[in-house]
Amino acid sequence: MSPGSVFTSLSHLNMQDSPPFLRPQAKHASKPLLIILLALASTLPCHAAPGADLIREKARVLCAFLLGNTEYSGAALDIAEPEKISQAPGQPWPTGLGPIWYVPVRIEALGRGHFMFETGPEKELHEFALDLPSPLAPREGAQIGRVPNLQQFPVTGKQLPQTASGCVPTAAACLVGYWAAGEIPQWGGPASSQPADILKKTTLRLRSKMQMQEIADTSGYTDDGSALSGAFPDELANALRKDAEEHGAAVRVELAKFDSKKLRQEIQSARPALVSCVVRLPHKPHLSWGHEVVAVGWQRIENLGYVGVRDNFLPTQNDSTIRWIREEVFGSMITVSQSPSKPQ
Repeated sequence: MSPGSVFTSLSHLNMQDSPPFLRPQAKHASKPLLIILLALASTLPCHAAPGADLIREKARVLCAFLLGNTEYSGAALDIAEPEKISQAPGQPWPTGLGPIWYVPVRIEALGRGHFMFETGPEKELHEFALDLPSPLAPREGAQIGRVPNLQQFPVTGKQLPQTASGCVPTAAACLVGYWAAGEIPQWGGPASSQPADILKKTTLRLRSKMQMQEIADTSGYTDDGSALSGAFPDELANALRKDAEEHGAAVRVELAKFDSKKLRQEIQSARPALVSCVVRLPHKPHLSWGHEVVAVGWQRIENLGYVGVRDNFLPTQNDSTIRWIREEVFGSMITVSQSPSKPQ
């Protein structure tokens, strides 16, 4: 059995026998969220429907829905004025992403977060994160607990004086830290709790096994002017295999195209995965990039699939914060599982 715990809205079922796509009928469920949204939208003034007023109301309803039947249920919500944000020109990695509706939120004095909505006719939810003291279990889905949340940190570069540690090795160190804090303690280092200093050493160790690319930050991604750095998923998979072998960790590392069904099976088995995606920065949505993160959960909201990730470039007040992103934006997936034989 893998380390960590899985929080799931299917916890009342026998997960060994339940298909991962099974949709539970929660006892607290009432009207579908879409019906609620449509009903509320019909009460808005006609001029508000196509623009910011409707987006703001959708954010309020979604936030209340996500907080419902939790310790935060009924908390006062402060929904900021939505802003339609386009991508800034001159970014080092043009992603081609279009404009997005961005809505910051505050939940009394408890926390904060954001929602992003598509600009198309349906104005579908694209992503969200709620930064609260304790994580919210998905209404329909599952998530893994105790996955570290190390943020990128400055390191000495090879071509440039200072660079960010990079999303690829930082995300990988969090995944290694998860296993090292549980069933494979020899993989991460001597500290079973995996404090930040051990995770940083793991990041640097994995980083040294890859050809990291460095690009000067001319767009303001970082707050301290550090250069940006990255590597390809195949290099990451090979670095993980080599590192596991060096530490006597019997694991199987597999790189494949992102597959939502496979990811859900991994999450149900309490195995986080490394996934690549093209996303906006949640705290600077006018910027975007290719990004590597740790997938720790999945959920469905009105028939749309979302992947819950621990984001290594998301400043939060609480380490348990999970960022939920539409599954269509993910490209590759690296899975790690225990192997009964030698490391692979």
